[in-house]
Amino acid sequence: LDYVTRENNFILYPYIGILHTDIESLRINEDEVEKIFTVPIKFFIETEPEEYNISFSMDIDDGFPFDKIPNGQNYNWRKIGHPVLFYDYNGYIIWGMTAKMTENFIKRIKKGEKNV
Repeated sequence: LDYVTRENNFILYPYIGILHTDIESLRINEDEVEKIFTVPIKFFIETEPEEYNISFSMDIDDGFPFDKIPNGQNYNWRKIGHPVLFYDYNGYIIWGMTAKMTENFIKRIKKGEKNV
């Protein structure tokens, strides 16, 4: 699968596997995982994620040398926009990086790629 990156240089490399046991027998880290549930792939193939945008803006230190940049304190800082995806499956919300990885995976399935 494609890796997913974020603005803070975080990179996540997802993997897909086949589970040869039922999910109830899995031991999970309850600090990391609230609940395990399954979603049919057909749901993702038939359902586009909802997309919302968030913007990041500069938080500038008090001692920043505005006198050294064009327009000083009136410098036009760019806002960084970032899409956040959401799937809602029977009340289970799949969002953020998990939703992005899922969307990438489903796009590859829809293209007919065999080595997903």
